[in-house]
Amino acid sequence: MLLIQTLILLSAATVTTRRLREDNIKYIIVLKDESTAEDVEKVMRRIEEQEQKDSELMEMESLHNLSPMIVAKISEETAIKIAGIPEVDYIEKEQPVYMLPISDKEHNTSYWLEHAIKNVRGSTNRYNLDIINNPSNTCRNYRYTPPNNGAGVDIYILDTGINYHHKDFKDANGNSRAKYGGFESVSPHTYGLDCQGHGSHCAGIAGGLTSGVAKGANLLSIRVLGCTGAGTSIGVISALNFIAVVHYKKSQKKDFVGSIVSLSLGGGKSQSINQQVNKLVAAGVIVVTASGNEGTDACDTSPGSAGLNINVGAHSEPIWLPKVGCKNPIESFSNWGSCVDVIAPGRDIVSVDYRSIEGFVMSSGTSMACPHVAGAAAVIKQGNKLLTPKQVKTTIVR
Repeated sequence: MLLIQTLILLSAATVTTRRLREDNIKYIIVLKDESTAEDVEKVMRRIEEQEQKDSELMEMESLHNLSPMIVAKISEETAIKIAGIPEVDYIEKEQPVYMLPISDKEHNTSYWLEHAIKNVRGSTNRYNLDIINNPSNTCRNYRYTPPNNGAGVDIYILDTGINYHHKDFKDANGNSRAKYGGFESVSPHTYGLDCQGHGSHCAGIAGGLTSGVAKGANLLSIRVLGCTGAGTSIGVISALNFIAVVHYKKSQKKDFVGSIVSLSLGGGKSQSINQQVNKLVAAGVIVVTASGNEGTDACDTSPGSAGLNINVGAHSEPIWLPKVGCKNPIESFSNWGSCVDVIAPGRDIVSVDYRSIEGFVMSSGTSMACPHVAGAAAVIKQGNKLLTPKQVKTTIVR
């Protein structure tokens, strides 16, 4: 927490803009943890000097809230030289990240609304909510009855946005619990409104009134994926830095309950993303991630492989095995391995549609499994707001 306090006092992100070389790409330049604001300025000056030797112009931005780092669009030659500066820990190229569903199936609104409601009451075989707290080794006759609803907990949905107007997000007074979280890294600027559907579906699973786990939680839209479902590692890192500041400011208030980040996205392994996730957890934020849908080792992708996060694989509807009982088979598409902490429902999940105020759609993937666990973390956190991210993880993974 002292790190956050110190870094918040540093100057706002510095942006230097000049003409760009067409062959320049964005790099993430991570400085050593002990680096100061003066060290960051020193490295930025060195970058400018290197680029100006060829009379080329560039742009860059500094981020301070979790780790001292610089994002710069520079030549490969400059990147190689900057990597040798003593203050620099490592350099990494920007890389793409993507949403992680495997399918979408549209269904009649009234039919699936009826069945989503029945699911909450435990009167159909729509399993995903009821299986969360099934106290017995049976595949039937259980229903979702959580001790809390996650009220007061902030769940940050880093995704394509949220359909704030959907009735599944309304509270008892008719106001939406889903709101703009204050940051987006993709265009067009929509103030966090969904233009793709993935984010609304995930938000509904985390905290929808009929389709969700934490039915009283605050759902905050942080748009890091565009209308095609794609974004960048830099966009995710910038969002995590933004949340660090917001979390710290809110945590100073007496009525603060907790912050959770839900990341139903992924890409190739990224040291910088993993580092920022772990720093955010160390600052007191619970981070839940989707393990990925490649059917391979989850340790090869980010942000799931970070370490301090809760990384979620996907299972399908429970099956009954003689002499064994009720089992949750992991889906063939789900990533697996030592970097997966827990599996959650990820097949044929009914949740919010982004195109209407009452529609529901079905989708599958570890993207759907992840917000189940984010919602469960919110329920646990409301029950005891003093729990650390590590303690919440232990409660879920045990």
